[in-house]
Amino acid sequence: MRRHEIAIGKPQRTRLFCTASLVLTMALMSACEDDPASVGKSVVYQAPVQSRALWVLEPATIGIGDVATLEVAVVTRPNHRVLPFATPRNVAGLWILEVETLPVAREPNRWIHRTRVRIRPREVGQFAWPATPIEVEGDGVVETLTADGLTVEVVSIIPQYIGKLTPFGLPPELVDSTPGRPWIWAAGGAGFTLGCLGLLWLARRESNGRPASTGKRTPGSPPWQTALEAIEASLNRVDLDPISACEAASVALRCYMDRRFGRAVGDAASTVSSTISGTISCTISCTISCTTEELERAIPPFAATSRWPGFVLLLRRLDQFRFPAPTGAACAAAGAREIIRDVAVFVRDSIPNGVAR
Repeated sequence: MRRHEIAIGKPQRTRLFCTASLVLTMALMSACEDDPASVGKSVVYQAPVQSRALWVLEPATIGIGDVATLEVAVVTRPNHRVLPFATPRNVAGLWILEVETLPVAREPNRWIHRTRVRIRPREVGQFAWPATPIEVEGDGVVETLTADGLTVEVVSIIPQYIGKLTPFGLPPELVDSTPGRPWIWAAGGAGFTLGCLGLLWLARRESNGRPASTGKRTPGSPPWQTALEAIEASLNRVDLDPISACEAASVALRCYMDRRFGRAVGDAASTVSSTISGTISCTISCTISCTTEELERAIPPFAATSRWPGFVLLLRRLDQFRFPAPTGAACAAAGAREIIRDVAVFVRDSIPNGVAR
C-alpha cells in the first residue's frame, strides 16, 4: 500500500513543481513591467575624451595652380583652450595664401578647435607638410600635442587640356558678359594714352619756356656776337650816360652767360621772354633776374664752373657804377669804360676754339 502511494505521488509532485515555477516566472515578469524606474533606461558606456590634433587636406590631390584647404583639428575636453601656435609659412612648392581660425565647436563631452590654411601649389610633385606642435591649456595644466605632417601631392593639369596651344585667357562667362566690341575698348585706350602724351609734351614745352614754332627754326646769331655788339653799343654812349652804359653791359654779360653756358640753379628762376633795357632780347632766368649776391650763392652751370668767379667779380664792379652812393661823386666815364672793356675781354676769352673772334 505504501509502495502504491509512492508510485502515484511522483507525477503529482512533478505537476505541482512545474506549476509553481510557471507562476513564479509570470509574477517576476509582471513585477518588472510595473516598475516605472526600469522602463526606457539603457546603460551607455563612454570612453574618456583624449586631446589630440590632426592635419586634414581636402582634396587629397591638388592640380597645379588650384587653391586647396588644409585644416588642423584639435579635440579637447570641455573648458580647454588651444594656445596660439605658428602655422608653417615656408613650404617648398606651395604658396600660403590665408590662415583662418574658425569658431570652437562645443559638444557636451568635447570641444573641437579648427584652424584653416589655404594653399596654392606652384610646382608639380610631392611636398611634405611639416608637423606642428600645439599647446592645450586646461585645469591649470598645459599639454603639448603634435599634429603629424602629411604629404601634399600636386599633379599637372595638362592632361585635362590635351592639344591646347594658346595661353589661358578670361573665363568664357566673363568674355560673353563683356559689353561692346573689343576694338572699341582698344581704340578708347589708345586715345586716352595719346591724350596723356600730348599733355606731357605741352607741360614740358611750357617748363622749357620755348614758344611754339609753326615753321622751320632759323638759327640766330651766336651768343658772343650778340653780347659783343651790345657791349660795343654801351661803350659808344659811356661818355653821355655812364650808368646806363654799365646797365647795358651788365645785361649783355648776364644774357651771354645764360645763352652760352646755360642757366644757374637759384631761387628766383622764371621763364619769361622779354627785352631788357632795350638792348638785348633773351629769356629771363636765374642768371638774368638774380642779384649779384644771389648769383654768388647759386649753383653755376657745369660748363661755366671755372668762369663763374670771374663773372660774379665783373658784376660786382659793374654794380659799383650802376648803384653809386647817394653822397658820392658822379660815375666817372673813364672807370665805366675800363670795366666795360674788361667785360668784352671776358666774352672774347670764352668764345669756343675754332670760331673767328
